[in-house]
Amino acid sequence: MGAPPTLGLGMPTPVGSLIGQGLAPTVSQSGGSGNGHLPDSVSTLIFSSGFESGYAGFNDVADNEITTAVALTGSQSTRIPNQSTGSKFGVLTKFISEVDEIGLRGYAYFSSAVSLPNLPAGGLHMWRAFRGSDPNGDFDGPIIDAGLARARIDFVALTAGGADAIYEPSPTYNPAAAAFTDRWVLWEVYIKLNTPGTSDGIVKWWIDNEDTPRVDISNGNFRSVAGAAFKINRVNFQSNVGGVAADWPVAEWWAVDDVEIWVP
Repeated sequence: MGAPPTLGLGMPTPVGSLIGQGLAPTVSQSGGSGNGHLPDSVSTLIFSSGFESGYAGFNDVADNEITTAVALTGSQSTRIPNQSTGSKFGVLTKFISEVDEIGLRGYAYFSSAVSLPNLPAGGLHMWRAFRGSDPNGDFDGPIIDAGLARARIDFVALTAGGADAIYEPSPTYNPAAAAFTDRWVLWEVYIKLNTPGTSDGIVKWWIDNEDTPRVDISNGNFRSVAGAAFKINRVNFQSNVGGVAADWPVAEWWAVDDVEIWVP
């Protein structure tokens, strides 16, 4: 089937359910719990949203907007709007009970028209998993670098006593490349915090329903013995551009739909 018809600037016309049109990827299930490639250790779905009721269920929402221009299921998804007014950073956060282990699933849509001419060095921050108080570490990613060349997952140690790290996908993944634009791409991220003081933390990132994770590490140092209280209790599904406002014309954007949080 060819690409859906578009409005100006590369944006598809409203299409309702892309699954009904055969355009959504088929999701394989690894553990029989509906959690896709995530391990069976995170088999409890505690939150999901397809944004048909707007931002119902989220605890902190700022500078995002519901759109009907594209949707994986139903008629709505969420996008980051214009970032050129000097105050828009993007917050779409769900509060959860503290966990050492978490799985995130959802779909991302990048327009082929995406162009960020003034993107700051911090790049485009997308998903985040963190703690809302000290001790805290920040799983920051996926992130797209400032040149829109590739995505990665960063860990920022902050006050948890771990070590900063950058996890590059292999092979390289560029969400703004033609192979991944103008369609929905499944992201699945699994995080398991390390034993405090031991480098045995795990991060995995599956892209586009591939069976092999493009990020697959098992030696992460995310918290020290002193920072043992660091656990994850916040998930942000649509974050900011480089920590500051930056030019992002309204028509050039990325959208998110059908997000899920899985825990033990």
